[in-house]
Amino acid sequence: MKFAKLKLFFKNQKIFEQALTHSSVPGKHNERLEFLGDRVLGLVVSTLLYTKFPKESEGDLAKRFAGLVCTETLAKIAAEIGIIPHIKVGVDLKKTIDKQTHMHANTMEAIIGALYTDQGYDSAFAFIQRLWAPYLDQMIAPPQDPKSTLQELVQKETKGTPEYTLLGKSGKEHAPVFKVEVKTLGKKATGEGATKKEAEQVAAQRLLDVILPE
Repeated sequence: MKFAKLKLFFKNQKIFEQALTHSSVPGKHNERLEFLGDRVLGLVVSTLLYTKFPKESEGDLAKRFAGLVCTETLAKIAAEIGIIPHIKVGVDLKKTIDKQTHMHANTMEAIIGALYTDQGYDSAFAFIQRLWAPYLDQMIAPPQDPKSTLQELVQKETKGTPEYTLLGKSGKEHAPVFKVEVKTLGKKATGEGATKKEAEQVAAQRLLDVILPE
């Protein structure tokens, strides 16, 4: 489904436009719809995984779930259906909008929330199922995120856990940047992200790159 078709699919065009409006723009923006869309997406993806992998453990399903609802996947799907050029942002963000993957992901969630509000759960389910199907099919094995990989490695070596420290938060309220440091096995690395969780994943991956060079 491309952007033009998606727009025509909505009965309520106002809520569709709201879903595309970032909080840096005065007036009604998409944060509440993003909150709703995140929950709808979670329920649909959980249902799809539960059905597709009937013999998998809760832990493996959780790993697949994390990969399917992460910022990277949401941002990719937003790009695939052409949402990014239509996101409405404040003047200070217009020059960097193409690089704002977290914003792209949030807008995708807002679109889902708006669709759920406009047409109900069945339409939202069908929409998510259609767009996420290729990503579900690509998952031959449960993916492992950097934090989990690092923790398993450390536990094998020392029975301990990596130590994550928030070093600071910068940027504006609608576009924050978190900086996190991770220490373990006598080494450390830092990472930045639009959320603390995202920064921790980046830091973990950078430390893995040091501990386990190719």
